[in-house]
Amino acid sequence: MTNLKNYLNDGADYQAQSVLAYLRTHLIIEESGNDKFKKYYPMIKAGRWENCREQGYVLTMNKQRNGERLNIAFFEHRNSDDLCALSWHQNTTNTPTIDTADFKNECYSDKYDVSFRVAYMEIMKMCEWIIKQFSEEWQSNDSIKWKLKDNEKVKLPSLDDLSNLDGLVGKKWFFRTITYHMVGRVIKRIGDFIQLENASWVADSGRFTNAIKEGKLNEVEPVGLCFINLDSVTDFFPWSHDLPKDQK
Repeated sequence: MTNLKNYLNDGADYQAQSVLAYLRTHLIIEESGNDKFKKYYPMIKAGRWENCREQGYVLTMNKQRNGERLNIAFFEHRNSDDLCALSWHQNTTNTPTIDTADFKNECYSDKYDVSFRVAYMEIMKMCEWIIKQFSEEWQSNDSIKWKLKDNEKVKLPSLDDLSNLDGLVGKKWFFRTITYHMVGRVIKRIGDFIQLENASWVADSGRFTNAIKEGKLNEVEPVGLCFINLDSVTDFFPWSHDLPKDQK
């Protein structure tokens, strides 16, 4: 027996330990087989994150084709009780450390430049954010490529796949209506309405060819859930890029 305070203590702070405990049973992403290497993807590896007073964990998602991996470190901030996370992309063999991490311009230009922050003991908010980041990363267009066999091509949503409007469900689209533009993933059709998640109002699409082919938008306002009246839609286009996350 040992004192409860020291039981299973690996040096990480209590908030980070609580997040890790939840993620071990709830960070579940649909897997897909790889015949060549006989492995299943995605896989998420965990390691300790040690940065002086910031003691937590780092999670790394594998990628099949030697692309950059999504890494998320979470810990209690050294100057407050806030629970913080860093999110960046880097190709590493093992989970990165503070000494090997290459944040580029994604985060951590200084100790206050974190990717996400919640107040003390808001464990579930941090867990939900981390799950969302890994899920969206795996669902992105690049991740779809990794899940395919070498002789397959990426199949993006197209109008040829639509026998009726229910075929919109589960795919990402750029919608133009009579008065505004929206981009997001359709998750449900309700009569004459469709429901989008991770949706954004596109105030300025910029050059339209660049918007559709490259995912470059001049001005966007992420709104989360959204409902569109199909009677107002003038046209829509397959969206093969990451959905916007930041306001600009």
